[in-house]
Amino acid sequence: MRFTLTTLLKGKRKAQPKDISSSAPTKCDLSTVDAAHPATPKPPSPTIATSKAKDAWTIAREKYLGSLPAEEQATFQHGSLDSVLAEFREIDEAHRTISVSRKWGLRMKPFLTSLQQVDHAMTSFATVQPMPVALIWGSVQLIMKVFKGWVEGFEKLMEMFERISDNLPRIEKYANLFAHSQLLQDAIAKVYMDIIQFCMKGRQTFQGSHLKASALIGAKSVFAPFSAIFEQSLAGLKDHKVLVEDTALAVFIEDSQNEWSQMSEERLYATREREKADAARKAAEASFLQAEKHYVTSSTFYDKSIKEMKNTSFQTLSKWLCPTDPRNQARYLRSEQAPGTCQWVKTNDKLAAIRTRPKIAGKDVLWIYGKPGSGKSVLASAIVDTMQQQVTEQNGLCNFLILPFFFSVADPQRRSSLQAIGGLLRQILEQKRDLLPTIKALCEPTTIAPEDPGRLWDVFLQATQGTDITLVVDALDECNDPHKLLSRLTERASTSSRLSAIVISRDEPEIRKEMTQHQSICLANDFVEEDIKAFTRYDVNSRLWSVGDSGIKERIVSSLSEHADGMFLWVRLMVDHLKSHITEGELESFLSDLPAGLDNAYKRILQRLSAEPSHLRHTASRFLRWVACAARPLLIDELSTIFAVKQGQHHFDSKGRLLAPREMVSQLLGSLLEILPNNTVQFVHLSGREFLKSSEMVGNTEILAEFHIVDQEVHREIAQSSLTYLGFDEYADRLPREKPELEKACQKQPYLEYASRYWTHHLKASESTDLAMLEQVLDFLNSDQALTWLEGPAMVLVPSMSGLLVLQSQLNEWASGYAENTPGVSQIHNVVTRMYESTYQYMKAEFGGGAEVTVKALTYLGLLQYARGAYVEAEVSLAEVVDHVSRAHGPGHNKTLDSVSNHALVLQRLGKLKESEELFRRTLSGWIANDGPDSYNALWGLSNLANSLMAQENKEEAEMLLKKAVDGHSRLLGEDNPDTLRAAIILSHLYQRMKRDDEALQLAERVYKSLVRQFGPDDPETCEAAVILGDSFMYAGRFAEAEKLQFETLAINEKVVGKEHPTYMEGMFSLALIYRKQGRLAEAIAMCERTLSARRTILGNRHPNTMETIQALGKLYLRDGERLRTAEALFGEAVELMTEAFGAEHHLTVKSQKKLDEVRGMLGALENA
Repeated sequence: MRFTLTTLLKGKRKAQPKDISSSAPTKCDLSTVDAAHPATPKPPSPTIATSKAKDAWTIAREKYLGSLPAEEQATFQHGSLDSVLAEFREIDEAHRTISVSRKWGLRMKPFLTSLQQVDHAMTSFATVQPMPVALIWGSVQLIMKVFKGWVEGFEKLMEMFERISDNLPRIEKYANLFAHSQLLQDAIAKVYMDIIQFCMKGRQTFQGSHLKASALIGAKSVFAPFSAIFEQSLAGLKDHKVLVEDTALAVFIEDSQNEWSQMSEERLYATREREKADAARKAAEASFLQAEKHYVTSSTFYDKSIKEMKNTSFQTLSKWLCPTDPRNQARYLRSEQAPGTCQWVKTNDKLAAIRTRPKIAGKDVLWIYGKPGSGKSVLASAIVDTMQQQVTEQNGLCNFLILPFFFSVADPQRRSSLQAIGGLLRQILEQKRDLLPTIKALCEPTTIAPEDPGRLWDVFLQATQGTDITLVVDALDECNDPHKLLSRLTERASTSSRLSAIVISRDEPEIRKEMTQHQSICLANDFVEEDIKAFTRYDVNSRLWSVGDSGIKERIVSSLSEHADGMFLWVRLMVDHLKSHITEGELESFLSDLPAGLDNAYKRILQRLSAEPSHLRHTASRFLRWVACAARPLLIDELSTIFAVKQGQHHFDSKGRLLAPREMVSQLLGSLLEILPNNTVQFVHLSGREFLKSSEMVGNTEILAEFHIVDQEVHREIAQSSLTYLGFDEYADRLPREKPELEKACQKQPYLEYASRYWTHHLKASESTDLAMLEQVLDFLNSDQALTWLEGPAMVLVPSMSGLLVLQSQLNEWASGYAENTPGVSQIHNVVTRMYESTYQYMKAEFGGGAEVTVKALTYLGLLQYARGAYVEAEVSLAEVVDHVSRAHGPGHNKTLDSVSNHALVLQRLGKLKESEELFRRTLSGWIANDGPDSYNALWGLSNLANSLMAQENKEEAEMLLKKAVDGHSRLLGEDNPDTLRAAIILSHLYQRMKRDDEALQLAERVYKSLVRQFGPDDPETCEAAVILGDSFMYAGRFAEAEKLQFETLAINEKVVGKEHPTYMEGMFSLALIYRKQGRLAEAIAMCERTLSARRTILGNRHPNTMETIQALGKLYLRDGERLRTAEALFGEAVELMTEAFGAEHHLTVKSQKKLDEVRGMLGALENA
């Protein structure tokens, strides 16, 4: 096997955990977003020997200084890049007066750039070799002085500098990689000496000629010796370049041997890795010997290998930060810009103020907003392009970066503030690769949580210190958490002298609220009028080229420009329409009846589609539905494959694929969909997707209804197709488990990757609770294909271990929509539980128990155990989570407080009320200290603590806390916000227990009416509030109203969630209490028996609601007086269950024991009588 320098990274990379399972990924690097295993400490670098390097530079310096006149030694002593630039600008200005056509900078810039790299590289040796860089810069500056008055000579000198830069080796790269190597330092020193000797000999040649600059003009005979000196220096430079590169390889081989020998003998896989290292070393030695004989081939090979070596780590970190480069979107949008548009960007005062340095106070953030289709994204790319050109022209090599990010609701990788910050960091890394070690160290999964944009923002701030930056954030209205980005961005812009920002979006209330204090530009009609005209003329001329009559074209341009209402997208849609009008009469008719606005334009498009044959309409509708609801942008090949998947199939039929999917999109749906350069399909504009899902499509003509998109229906369709595809007989045998082989399989089977990663996403989003969907899922989970999916695509293609947990969570959440006693549901819950348990055990063995991804898996498992009523197991799991998170982040961190709160909830369920109260008080204090008393976390901390106090009958303090929670939620979110209403309904329940019936009724009635108004009477939360309101009616003695409301709510719940849902059973229990209050004992007993039977079946005997019902039925039997033995059995069961769940000292257990003693006393009295 031929040796390549890409193995260098393998030699220097941290040791990876051993693969303990053949079904597991072989390694977990930064591309595995949540793989938070601790880093292995890097061994100390060997001591750098410096005496030789010092001697070499001392000799060079003394020799050169001795050749200089005294007055020029000062120039040499202070040589720097800045001094060379100053000298160059002075010469350039002088020569510019002679000939403005000369482009000195174009030839000088590569050389200066190369020497900048030299400057950076020498900082590695600065502590022991402070003079080399000054030596080089001083030499360059002095020879430039010689040519100061000689235009032609200076031009030839620039040519020579350009050729020198072409032959400089990758000095900065080698110096950074092998800073400890004396051999490499000596080799690089020879390259530096080549440059210095060239400058020194050249200066001596011309000074020795004793000719003035005026006499040198045109004197070719004088320049000939200098050219010979240059060619000689260049030949030496080439030889020394080879020496540097050969030395770099030799140093690498030596480093590889040293590092492999230092690897821990305790690692289980050390033997395997040492064998690989020995093989690599032998191959390296053989290749090195061969390279010495074949220099020309090996020189190119070394360059390529070094580039690959550096790029491996760079690409891994880049993809971890942001899977796609935001600049690609900027380039694509730039190609969409029509000539002559966006010219105002160059002269706008507000945009000019944004890039001005030093910044102008109050002009550090600019908000540009406009209606849908007003060209905001293309404008954003134009701003980026224009500002970049202006910065380059005005500042040259100035440290100023323009960083764009384009949000998109259609792309899951461009939806959140976290992804935006990652995208900005990726661009920093692209443009300043010397920051790779810094950013990589800050972004290790052990030190940063991918779900925490705040911590990633801190990395961004550290990485950009000392850099002038302008951020351009487009489509902020398509971000799912715009506040998190805006708050940080505006705060930083106001406090930093180096950061400014341009935010572009629709005029959304949430964004307007944040941006009121900043300057803004509204893309109103008058503002973009000239751009609309220019765009319309360009679009008409380029796409309606067949219209030869210039007069007709002008009428089209005039009419469309007049009716565009500032929307470029509307113009594009109208031109699409005009392409189908073949006569002047049809064209005139269309122009006389142009649709107003985008919605009417979309209606016209759908009306045109409705005229197509039914099979094309069906295909078009399916394309639109899938693209609109896909979890990520679909590839055109994936869409083609989807059409070959039919329900009930057991084999893939490739003949069912579309033959010409591209033509289908471009010819049939070109006004709505487009194929991007990366072969993904997306809506031309978000407004098209929004229209197809809007109420405008409901209740309209059948033509529009055919294309109406109902999210749940489409998600169900995608979930079913995905399960059918994954269930094909072809997948009964296991797929490859190694990522490269599995990716090759996905290329041959285009839909495999998407179906594997996203079927649970669509299943959850479908909200399907019918038996047909349940049966299909069960069939798949019980098949061999499910094992193939779990051991292959699920474990390998899901981008992170956290993603695997999300996949399991989605399956669990979907199954939770079914009643517990639905046949097959318990099986799904068991499968999910086993998946969580096995995932946790795998991660614990692979990454360690304290790794962040392992702790997350344990958290999921603990919460699942809690939801299943396995409180003892949940308490053990969540207590361990608290221990790990506290050690990782500290006791006061919000992550720790979240885990403590979860633990406290379990303790409360177990009846350990004092312990849970203590933990709730701790979390509340922590959230107040971290986020403030009115923060969202602190307000929910109040509700948690109040619930704990209610259970202990500490009603007064509970009331005080709940009032604060309700008031705080109301101020923060509004009094009708669902979170405010949830806190209020808890307070209403407390008032019921305090027998403050009027207050309880008033509050419950307000909450119920607000929920009905916002979400309707059929919403599950509305139904829950209705049950509590019914209880309030009962306690207030308004039995008729209470009974009527509970019956109505039962009917709604039966239809919406089913009879097995806990809310339905809560309503039955409330009816039993209403009957008891009215003395209707027989009806109360019958209803309570029904409730107990349902709760035993659905929730199990250990659930607190079941135990409450057992007690209530026992009391009813006790009141009846005829069923004392049955009452005794029920109270005995209640005591046994509560003792097991809460302990014998729990107040509920004690109450049940007292009732049991009472019944036994009554039975004893009867027996004695």
